[in-house]
Amino acid sequence: MQPQPGDFRHLQVSARTQLESKARSSKSANDEFYTTLLCLRSEPVTTFFDQTTTKWILPIFSINEDTYLKELGLSADERNQMEGLVGGRRSHSDVDLDLNEEQQTTRAVVKLAANPPQEVGAMQRLTSRKLLRPFPLGLRMSGKNMSPLPCWLGGGQHVCLNFSHNDLSVQLHFALFNGSAGFVLKPAEMNAPAPMGDTDGSTRSTQETSQRTSDVDAYWPPPRDWLYRVSIHVLSLHNLPKHGEQRPRLDGRRSAAHRCHPELSGSTTTPNKLGTSAPALSMSLHPFGGFCAISGILPLPIIVNTEVTLSHHDNGMNAPCGKMVYCVAAEPHATILRIGVKDRKQGLVAYESAVLGRLRGGHRVFQLRSLLGTRIEICYLFVRITFGRERNLWPTPRQMRYK
Repeated sequence: MQPQPGDFRHLQVSARTQLESKARSSKSANDEFYTTLLCLRSEPVTTFFDQTTTKWILPIFSINEDTYLKELGLSADERNQMEGLVGGRRSHSDVDLDLNEEQQTTRAVVKLAANPPQEVGAMQRLTSRKLLRPFPLGLRMSGKNMSPLPCWLGGGQHVCLNFSHNDLSVQLHFALFNGSAGFVLKPAEMNAPAPMGDTDGSTRSTQETSQRTSDVDAYWPPPRDWLYRVSIHVLSLHNLPKHGEQRPRLDGRRSAAHRCHPELSGSTTTPNKLGTSAPALSMSLHPFGGFCAISGILPLPIIVNTEVTLSHHDNGMNAPCGKMVYCVAAEPHATILRIGVKDRKQGLVAYESAVLGRLRGGHRVFQLRSLLGTRIEICYLFVRITFGRERNLWPTPRQMRYK
């Protein structure tokens, strides 16, 4: 087909073909045509923290999980707790609560999100100018994923996860990027320039102490006087699979992939004769920035939690609930709601995850997913969602200094 007037596509293709031929014939990797064609170039992480400029157009830096958490200002004990790899090295409060590894990591992440240290602000300013790719420790030989929440808090653009395990990290990752074009914009405050003109996160020693303190604390998330509240009236649970039953919903792209690898989405199976399910509903919040809490009562208690469990029912086919759950968050678009359905005998059998700030009001349904991540056919949680706000009674010392 002959190009029409005003059609520049053939010119772009021709110019790119010429550049590629020149790049292949160039003898030096520093040739301008070679650097023009290369989009992402991996660079040593040591050059990420200095002020030297690279010759590449858009370099990306890979950093180890433990090194990254150390750069966020976390101590060795805090890193061990967040990584969830070292058993027996817990604080006395964790031992009293008898937390498992997932709860141990979640508690550490919630603490970091609510009160990030100054090193987090320095990392946010660095990642506003350079691409960073945190990757898991080599000790994760079982394929267990690291939590992506601290990586997003520091501004990491590409978090390496193992998608062969549909664990909590993958579920949170899918919730954040579900329905997007493959990327989610950072909060505006995270891309703010360094205070006082500094680029390394430090402050000028000639400024007054009060002004210097407020400048150092000026990073995301900022203090919030009011909290975003989502009131969820859990009405009923319908058509939860019985023991041994699988009802994967194979539609769209999932259907095409199922024909090649059915083990990734599950196969339809009939229930066994062990009886009906006895479900209990669990709702939890997972933030990567800002304070959050969940409770079954209002006003919220002074000592708040990020997970609430509703009572068991004898039948998961049509289980009425009628309970209220109140979710509050300082940064609703940086807080992920995870709904889990636990069976008395089988443990977790279904879940769904969604960003708290993207929920819509009115009567809604959550179509639950199996542990493989596939939606379960005709399995719904029926809820009614309303919105409001609560005054922030839990400011951190950093937020009080910044205000």
